Amino acid sequence: MMKFLSVAILCCLFISPLLSQERSAEENFYDALFFLEEEQDFTEAESLLKQVLEKEPENANAKFLLGSCYNQIMGQEYRGIPYLIEATENINLKYKEKKFAEKKAPYHTWFYLAEVYRKTNQMDEALAALKQFKSLPEFEKNYNVRITEDEIKSVERAKIIRDAELKLRALFFNEPINTTDHDYSGVISADGKMMIWVNTKSFYEAVYMSHREGDKWSIPALITPQIVSDGDLFPTGLSADGTMILAGYQNDTARLWDVSSAQLLREYKGDDSMRDPPFFRLSPDGSSLLPTEDAPGSGVRVPSACKPNLAKRQSLSKFSRARGSAAASATPKAAAAIKRNWSCM
Repeated sequence: MMKFLSVAILCCLFISPLLSQERSAEENFYDALFFLEEEQDFTEAESLLKQVLEKEPENANAKFLLGSCYNQIMGQEYRGIPYLIEATENINLKYKEKKFAEKKAPYHTWFYLAEVYRKTNQMDEALAALKQFKSLPEFEKNYNVRITEDEIKSVERAKIIRDAELKLRALFFNEPINTTDHDYSGVISADGKMMIWVNTKSFYEAVYMSHREGDKWSIPALITPQIVSDGDLFPTGLSADGTMILAGYQNDTARLWDVSSAQLLREYKGDDSMRDPPFFRLSPDGSSLLPTEDAPGSGVRVPSACKPNLAKRQSLSKFSRARGSAAASATPKAAAAIKRNWSCM
């Protein structure tokens, strides 16, 4: 008997600290808010909000926050729909934000639900949720009508686009172009045969170019040193034939380069707009530098003296086949020119 009592006492002593360490719903609620809003760690917030709902399954505020949490996780938005729907059944116009004592969801749960429906391509349901949101008592006194109406128009346009028949011409980028690396600021020539882009490396931003023959892209060539980029260059355009590249720099300049010779053809100095690639482009004939928001003909003229000598260019197709110290199909003379003017991967 004494032995049995001793074992029971030991068990109680062991279990007691565990029970005392169990977190309350309120603690989990405020921790979830921290991870949701401050850390933006939505996975941790999801776990904590689920623990709140285990203790308070009727907590509409926790359901609203959990649905909002899923809305922030790409590919997981649909998982928040049931929670948001249940939250709309218990809403409060005088919603007290960030308060554990608030057990109801806000009116704008309907707006969040509509957003999730739109993201998951359920346009009819999104429109119904938005219209329900607008029909709530005192909606116009407490919410921005214009934003809601703009969202309704966006969903209606999305329905039209979704249902319209589209004729697309796809250009698939196979290896070594289509990789998991962080590639951005890509530009492609009008003939679709030359492409230049920026790739994020560990310590700098590298600029690459590749040439397409048929459905194959060449091994990307590293051209960062030749165009004097130190992480501050962003390609903004190629001439129609892919022989000239226009690059914007963060020092308020734009530079025009000859692709095959790595020769600087022209430097343009200006205000802050010169550093933003989307604001400039090359005209189709390569003779003008045009702001993208201006009408054709309003750009800066490129003097003919700055135009590359076509006769002196090396063949782009020969260049594109070169890699390292050898050019697979280029002549020895062309390969030497490639090594001199460009560095390849």
